[in-house]
This record gives sequence, structure tokens and C-alpha cells, in this order.
Amino acid sequence: MQDIYDWIDSHRDELVAELQTLLRQPSISAQKIGLEECAALLRDLWVADGLPNTRILPVPGAPSIVYATEPAAQPGARTLLCYSHYDVQPPEPLELWVDPPFSAAIRDGVIYARGATDNKSGALAFARAAQAFREVRGAAPVNLVHFCEGEEEVGSPHLAAWAADHAGLLQCDASIGLDGGVHRTSFKPEIHLGIKAILAVELRVRSHGIDFWSGRAQLLQAEAAAWRLVHCLGTIFSPEGRILVDGWYDDLLPPDADDLYWLRNELAHFDRAE
Repeated sequence: MQDIYDWIDSHRDELVAELQTLLRQPSISAQKIGLEECAALLRDLWVADGLPNTRILPVPGAPSIVYATEPAAQPGARTLLCYSHYDVQPPEPLELWVDPPFSAAIRDGVIYARGATDNKSGALAFARAAQAFREVRGAAPVNLVHFCEGEEEVGSPHLAAWAADHAGLLQCDASIGLDGGVHRTSFKPEIHLGIKAILAVELRVRSHGIDFWSGRAQLLQAEAAAWRLVHCLGTIFSPEGRILVDGWYDDLLPPDADDLYWLRNELAHFDRAE
């Protein structure tokens, strides 16, 4: 691998400048700011990085997906899908930033910008790693699918329906998420066995809608709406943290021997102080 690392080192300044270009384009999914502009910019960068068939795929009601493929050196090879996202969280409160959040300033050898680690660096780093391999050794031993979406930070609400309609574009033997992968303090590579999803529930309680004199409130059974919410929330979790919703654990798969091995192996190196 040293020959590939040497190629990367020789293009270091170019790689950093490219990342700064992408970081300077705001792409805030929660506020619908700059998303299509960022998708177009990423497409152009991937094309420049040796992915000429990069295209923008529209998603109804959502930011576009940036998509590219690379054929393997030999036919019949397996396919690896590489997932990333170009949207970022809102940068507020702005007054806490030393440099503007989309300036991509470099201080002490570190780039500071919203999205620098989550996840624009991942979207570019893998494309550049593939380019480095291609430039030094030729085509990769596996087919590569590069997939970058624009609403991960709001829970990807349109992705499942889009994927169901475009399953052929996502066919693969394995996939890797480029959102993370390096320990935040030790900088050691990490492989995550799973991630948490998002479940949002909105509860509404309607009461009589007017104020009652306390001396007569009980006669009207006008229990305060806030207390009804308190009682409702108390039915979701047990004091030990177990979820009490009926059927919640019905489809839960227990960890197998491989899962337990990796969990124990990871815990052996886990520093709670970090």
C-alpha cells in the first residue's frame, strides 16, 4: 500500500484545497439552504477526481442524490457501495465559532468548518482513495458504487421510498458508510457494527380550552393536559429503561457469536475517559 500512500502524500495540497472548496458551500438540510448547489459542486469534484459518469439523481420532494460507478478490473467481481451525505447540521450559535462555519479555515493543521468531518470529508476521501488506487495500480478488484445523499441530518425521510423505486442502482455485495470511521481522539480506524435510527412521535392532548375555577374543576373532570402527558410518557419506558410499547422487541435479533466477539474486543480497548 505504500505506493498508494505516496500518491496521496504527493497530492496532499490539492486534496486539502478540494475539501475546502466543498466545505465553503453551505448545505443545511434542516433549513433547505444550498443543497442543490452542493450536489452540483460535488458532482463536478467527483468528475474531476476520475469519475466521469457521475450524475445527479432527482428525489421527489428532497435534495438530489450524487451517484457514480466504477467497474472492477475483472468481470464478475463483487460490488461495494460507498454511502455518504453532503448535508450538514445548522451552524448556530454562530457567535461560538472562532472562524465563520463555512470558511474552511485552517489553524494548527486542522480544517474548521461545518461538515468537515460529518460528512463532506468522507464523500471526497473515498473518491480520492479510489483515484489513488486507480492511478497507481489500475482498476480496483471490486466494482464501486459511490452514493451521496442530501438529507441525512434530518433523518433521510425520502430515502426509503426512493431506494425501493431504484433498487437496481443499489445492488451490492457489501456497503460501507463513510460517515465516521476514525476515533475522535486517538484517530485510530473504527468499524461500527450498527447505528441508531430516529423515531419521532408528536403527542397532543386536548382539554376544555378554557380556565376553570379550581373549586369546580374536579366536578368537570378537567384534569390538566400537562399531567395527562406526564402519565402518557410514563408508559413508554420502565424505570430500568426498557421500552414498554407492545411488540417493540418482537423482531429484535439477539447478538450472535460474532457480534459478541467484536463487542468484547471493542470494549477491551474502550477508554471511558475519552
